[in-house]
Amino acid sequence: MNTVIRVKPKRKQYQIEIKTDKGIKEYLVSEELLLEYRLVKGKELDDSTYQAFRSELEKDALYQKVLHFALYKPRCTNDIVEFMKRKQINPDQYKYHLNKLHKAHILDDQSYVNNFVSESVEFKRMGPNKIRFDLSTKHLNIEWIDSAIQSIPKKTIMANANLLAERKLASMKKQSVSKSIQQLKTFLVNKGYDFEIVNEVVNQHLSDIKESSDEEEAIQGDIVQAYRRYRNETTKKKEKILAYLLRKGYTYHTIKAKIGEYEDEFNDGT
Repeated sequence: MNTVIRVKPKRKQYQIEIKTDKGIKEYLVSEELLLEYRLVKGKELDDSTYQAFRSELEKDALYQKVLHFALYKPRCTNDIVEFMKRKQINPDQYKYHLNKLHKAHILDDQSYVNNFVSESVEFKRMGPNKIRFDLSTKHLNIEWIDSAIQSIPKKTIMANANLLAERKLASMKKQSVSKSIQQLKTFLVNKGYDFEIVNEVVNQHLSDIKESSDEEEAIQGDIVQAYRRYRNETTKKKEKILAYLLRKGYTYHTIKAKIGEYEDEFNDGT
């Protein structure tokens, strides 16, 4: 017979001493395993139960690592599986660890989807397209994803997109109106908003964009930059400067009118 002769708390686990026919054995066990085998001082374990305990001990040590990872922040099944792969846990044990997390109500993919969508909308101001993409990379049920995203009110999506647009406009440098519009559209699309929402938000902020762009001041600085970039060119200097400014978003008419003020600078003999 094998008898528990000592139970001592050690950090978040317990140090157990069991007297066997071969001497005293020490084990570090989790509270969960302690309760499962009712390991109190004086508890007797027959050989079959003792061997089952020792077999369970190794799996439990791995489970405690998985459990710690799962509790650190919200996780889905894919997150847990990827963690077990990194830790080189035998794939035959994946089901064991996943089932224990499910039974403990620690792992719930549908709740994960709902919480992810809620957090992404309320705190990150993320658009539906990015939310859907991020969740799809975790191999979650597409019906759960669509249902959660469809529950986002349209007014919330618009409010978030407008807030992001206002923040972006406040940080944008002076440049052409068309460049500012394109930059703002690209920013909102990358945040996960579809083109219909993006165009609507941009149209609502057109006056702010024009006011913050100051095209006259911006093109003045860009012409100076263009001239510096191509100052050593011996041929087609003017054409290269024109192409550079077109890429900046200025209209051909605006560029031609402004370049006329610098005609002497662009006289390269071509």
